[in-house]
Amino acid sequence: MPESLVFYLENEEVDESELLFIYEVLESPINLNDCSVDDLLQLPFISKEEATSIINYRKSKTLFRSVYELQAINGLNRNTISLLFECVSVQPKSVEVKHSRHQITTLFQSFLEDQIEFSDNTFVGDKSKHYLRYKGSSKNVNFGFLTEKDAGEKWLDFNSFHLNIKKRNTQLFIGDYQLSLGQGLLEYQGFSFGKSANVLSTFKRSPTLRSHTSTRESHFYRGVAIEQKYKRWKWSSWFSYKPIDGNYDESSHIVTSLSDVGLHRTQTEIENKNQLLQKTIGSRLSFEKSRFNSSIYLNYKQWDKPLKILQDTLENTLSFAADYSVTLKNMHLFGELSSAHKTLSYLSGLTINISRNLSYALLYRNYPSDYYSWESNAFGEQSNTRNERGLYSAISLDLSRKWTLSSYSDYFYFPEKSYYTNVPLRGRDHNIQLEYKPSKKYQALTRINWESKTINQNDELGLHEIEEATSMKIFAQLNYKLNDFAFKIRSVWSRSENDWGYLMLYDIKYKPLESNWSYSLRYLLFDTPNYSTRIYVYDPDVLYSFSVPAFYGEGQRIVGVLKCKINRQLSLNFKIAQTQYYDNTPIRSGSIKGDKLIDFKIIVKYVL
Repeated sequence: MPESLVFYLENEEVDESELLFIYEVLESPINLNDCSVDDLLQLPFISKEEATSIINYRKSKTLFRSVYELQAINGLNRNTISLLFECVSVQPKSVEVKHSRHQITTLFQSFLEDQIEFSDNTFVGDKSKHYLRYKGSSKNVNFGFLTEKDAGEKWLDFNSFHLNIKKRNTQLFIGDYQLSLGQGLLEYQGFSFGKSANVLSTFKRSPTLRSHTSTRESHFYRGVAIEQKYKRWKWSSWFSYKPIDGNYDESSHIVTSLSDVGLHRTQTEIENKNQLLQKTIGSRLSFEKSRFNSSIYLNYKQWDKPLKILQDTLENTLSFAADYSVTLKNMHLFGELSSAHKTLSYLSGLTINISRNLSYALLYRNYPSDYYSWESNAFGEQSNTRNERGLYSAISLDLSRKWTLSSYSDYFYFPEKSYYTNVPLRGRDHNIQLEYKPSKKYQALTRINWESKTINQNDELGLHEIEEATSMKIFAQLNYKLNDFAFKIRSVWSRSENDWGYLMLYDIKYKPLESNWSYSLRYLLFDTPNYSTRIYVYDPDVLYSFSVPAFYGEGQRIVGVLKCKINRQLSLNFKIAQTQYYDNTPIRSGSIKGDKLIDFKIIVKYVL
């Protein structure tokens, strides 16, 4: 994957389905001469205004003659253009798929050291993880299946099937699919992002319906869905009947909580498997023009057992929501209002291209403490969309053709007790980044993030005190390309209260031009005193895999990845890595004896 996309994605919350889509786009780029605004909005880094500007430019010029014409479009910043170069192409007309395409991918992953949970039978299965994925496609049909086993599970524990049929203005989904509505207040199972280095990314744009193709065992539907388009109107409807993991209390006959980890390794996890059967029925009606979109939708859920939701115990829920998106010249306004669990929740935002070099974003959200929707995934400080108010503002400025400055500030408030404190909490989060890119060969950037929030502290008598906790991260990176080599140096410093930690990494990638193989090496050194100063870093990985682990304690990690295309049909990726700790930091929660952990992955792809 190109380094520009890696740097973007490691600052976002990436789901495997979206990662698969990005790999598909890299293999078969979007044709600028035969795409719509919706097609471009499937790319996570492009805004509604930028996608509209591209289509309007094409209308004025009839056709694109080169991808480099993107540099002449007003409203596209330099970072977006560099990312688009990797994902789009220019062809005279749509290239139809005349023959079926079949792809089989298999992965095997494990580690060398013995783990206590496997030797003492805490886990019912062995320490390997593997899956087999098949995907087929023709002109109007996409289909496939997946079977997967996680480490510690005994059998191929997860099986998935999807079928997508496209015909003119109708799409039919059978099997497993994802549903994404509006800005995520009610339902959003697609690509999601929050505060990141891409400070203007506040507008969600995943398609309403998409086949579920990943190994993720939760946050998708199983059943039938249909989407039809008539002129400016689009109607979507879905039905799902799917088991969900949960904790069932036999004394009260109530499911007290739901689980989305998808692991079934221990007796307790196995007992929690498929404890709840959920029936979902819903519909969405939208009106779409080039500069105005609006939709309303409702969703009804019913369970075969009573489910505890906040302070209530329910067997069914009915939720409503509406959203809008308006583009006025260089300004984009959007928002959503949702009613779930008898409570209203809303957000509203805007992005505006003030000039070719200056863009601004603003978003306000209000999520009441008694609002609840299991599949919600809206913009916010917390992972759940409830008990939060906040105002987010961001700015991106091209100081020159080589320098870019971006920054955001987020002020948030939790009216009720939360994970951090048992009283109302106020906090603020500030981020500033400066990037220098004099040519395609060089890139340097530095970033500072500072956050402050009130949390609980226990005094000597065990009484709660409310104190202000601050944290800071300082990030610096240098990229350099030399012929077939690419080098990267990164330093990260993390502070929590009075504790400081650091991480340094060095990457070397070698990919000969027009060669069928490439390799990359990484050496990473870290020293953080505790979990509060942990540092997240993208780990070089094999095809269709993306991981951003947390490093804390004192140690080093060495990673090697080899990618080889044996012939036109067969590809092989291999990864091996060793993590060594210099202190007494427990490995995998203390389940491995010693100070080293060696893990490896092998993935094989065969295409017909």
